Amino acid sequence: MSKQNLHTQLTGLNDLQGFLKGFQYRLNVLTDEYKIVLDKLESAGVPSEVLETYFYLYRNANIQTLDNINADISNLDIPYINKVINEINNAISASRR
Repeated sequence: MSKQNLHTQLTGLNDLQGFLKGFQYRLNVLTDEYKIVLDKLESAGVPSEVLETYFYLYRNANIQTLDNINADISNLDIPYINKVINEINNAISASRR
């Protein structure tokens, strides 16, 4: 494989890693905003029975899903990308010898 091709792959993987880190940041911001909007519902006059049902059926599951996506990116995606980046860097270094 040519060094040019390896550098192109490295650039693409670094771009993906940057995108995923930005995605995680935005996901955290949106999760916090979701919680704030829901917290305002009671003061907006939404009946407590409606809120309790919504929180039980949807809010907690939604937040858990968002947290799981974020954790998967941190624990699975990023480490895999880092591993491949290291392998490409090693291949580039080896081609210089």
